[in-house]
Parts: sequence; C-alpha cells; structure tokens
Amino acid sequence: MFQNVDPDTRKRCVNAIPALAGSCDGSGTRRSTVLVARDLTERPIEECAAPLRDGAGRTIGMMLAFRDISDALRVQEERARAGRLASLGLLAGGIAHDFNNILMAIMGNISMARATRPSRPPARRRRSPRRSRPACARGRSRGSC
Repeated sequence: MFQNVDPDTRKRCVNAIPALAGSCDGSGTRRSTVLVARDLTERPIEECAAPLRDGAGRTIGMMLAFRDISDALRVQEERARAGRLASLGLLAGGIAHDFNNILMAIMGNISMARATRPSRPPARRRRSPRRSRPACARGRSRGSC
C-alpha cells in the first residue's frame, strides 16, 4: 500500500485506479504527486495509469506505474535559477549603462562650465568645478562593464 499527496496542497490524492475506471474514454491518466513511504520519506513521482484491454476492447485489468521525477524537477529548478540570474545580469548592465550616461552628461556640463566661465579673481577659483571632472571619470570607470 502506498500513500501519495498533492505537491502543492499536501492533501492526500485520490487513488488513480478508481478515478480511471470512472473516466469516459479510459485512455489513461497521468499526474504528478509526492509518494510518501512507510518511513515518511518523500519522492516526487509521475503516476501513470492505463486500462489493460482484451482483443474485444473490454477492460480486463489496470496498469499503474510510478516514475521518479526528482532529477527532472532538479533540472527544471536549475534552468529557472539560470534564467533569473540572466535577468539580473541584464538589469545590472542596464543600470550601469544608465549610470554612465548620467555621468557623461555631468562631465559634459562641467566641461562647458569650465570653458565658458569668465576669469575670476583667485579667491573665487577655489569654488570652481575643477575636482568634479576627475570624480566623474572615477565613477565612470567603476561603473563600466
């Protein structure tokens, strides 16, 4: 005797054989469940049930097979994780690109301000954007891909 539960709700699943016997076409059913062993270990499985028919097409028995799908679920999760990482990389690249664009606009404005400023007495030159341009260049080099 075995016990299987729904992987999402954790409720006990209805036995596949009576469900199959009540189906209209009798072609078979397939579903994913979690098989709970006597020692309470759990394995994700795919449960397949199909009728056995004689030459006249009458149902003479039922076939029930379990297939361990642990590896398939693990591969599916790894693919999903790889997709999430790829999306995160794309997002980070876009942010770095936007950051570089902003820094380039700032550097352009600083260059224009330095080129168009009138000559001032030495006391006022300390407030000039003299150190802003190297700071933007450092930020740009750190944010580049």
